Amino acid sequence: MGSHEAILWLEETWPKIVKLAQEKQALILFGDEVGFAQWGSLSYTWSLKGVQPTVLTSGIRRAYRVFGLFSPFEGPFQGRLMTKGTLEKLNSESYQAFLVWVLEQIDGFVILIQDNAPYHTSGRVQDFLRAHAERLAVYQLPPYSPELNPIERVWKKAKKEGTHLRYFPTFADLVARVDKTLADLASKPHELTNLLGEYRELMPTVA
Repeated sequence: MGSHEAILWLEETWPKIVKLAQEKQALILFGDEVGFAQWGSLSYTWSLKGVQPTVLTSGIRRAYRVFGLFSPFEGPFQGRLMTKGTLEKLNSESYQAFLVWVLEQIDGFVILIQDNAPYHTSGRVQDFLRAHAERLAVYQLPPYSPELNPIERVWKKAKKEGTHLRYFPTFADLVARVDKTLADLASKPHELTNLLGEYRELMPTVA
């Protein structure tokens, strides 16, 4: 971190979000999407000196996509992770369907912080957000600033624990493994709050 836009976000935009959250007793959620590849992913491993480790791969170019929201801050939803896998493309329609599902799960006002993916900012999604403005406020992160989104660290942890160096002969095997890994992470809210990153010194009490 260190770009001018990221610094402005933390020093100017973030305090406004915290103030709004306190006024509305709102839940702050960081959102993002991720793909888990069936063909596998590699990470650091170990082996005997002189022995080349081997990792099987299906070679199938298919990925399981997941929408996610993460609330790392203090309050009744501390460390809450909400995820929903999809077999559809990531687009305006599937994103709206995910947001509808989210609003059905949560009572009260929601502040959503997201990046600038095209389907986050499309006309259809903007119409949806305006139609639900009484319950939902959205803030866009500065471009190219994944370090400002704590859910990126959740995805990294999920891949490390769930899919790195693993063989998935079928797509169903991949889906089952990812869903289990995300459910396990969601059951450890206090562990997830360690993934605050840039916000560690700025954690608000909003509820």
